Amino acid sequence: MSDGKTEWLDLKTAKEVSPIKAAMYAVANKVSDEPAFRWWVPYTLTKRESIINAVKRRSAKRRKTEKFSLEVPRLDDVRRGLCIDEETDTRHWSNALAKEVKTVLPALNILERDEKVPPGYHCIELMTIFDVKMDLTRKARIFARGDKIDTPPSVTYASVVTRESIRIGFMLAYLNDLNMLSADVTGAYLNAPCTEKVYTILGDELSDYAGRRRSSRWRYTA
Repeated sequence: MSDGKTEWLDLKTAKEVSPIKAAMYAVANKVSDEPAFRWWVPYTLTKRESIINAVKRRSAKRRKTEKFSLEVPRLDDVRRGLCIDEETDTRHWSNALAKEVKTVLPALNILERDEKVPPGYHCIELMTIFDVKMDLTRKARIFARGDKIDTPPSVTYASVVTRESIRIGFMLAYLNDLNMLSADVTGAYLNAPCTEKVYTILGDELSDYAGRRRSSRWRYTA
């Protein structure tokens, strides 16, 4: 139980109430070959896999879908975002990409096409994710595949303020008759030192520089 207490249940009840847990328990304790489990455990676990696969298929369909009845390009499908603008005679996704590029570009040191990457650097992928805000503003965020580099020796953590924290802050300010000031640092994550020796090949998200190499580390060591 969730409170740490235990109780005895007959096998029939356990198989009806929590069939997956009962089947996994039988496998973990090596009693799945017993007469009470011999056919039931494989059947139950197979059924579990079927349910999981069905959920995955539905999730894959949803990833392709819309938000607020607006089509959202898939992960890293920059060209589709530009095509949507052409089809709807708008510049929503183009403007979102341009805004993100303007934020990211100052942190990059873009090499000339014939300039070689110094030894010791390894390539990671650059990707773009798309979203629609509640006010229907389109948003694009360019990021690097951090899973393609070695795990840093120190623990990394990026906190995000919650709505509850903001409400508590407003309440305390009101009760103590205090003024509140807020600010937003655009691209704050780009100001953190980058110790890894990495570079990437720019793609469609930076069409003017597509195919050229860049590294964020060189900006901080220049």
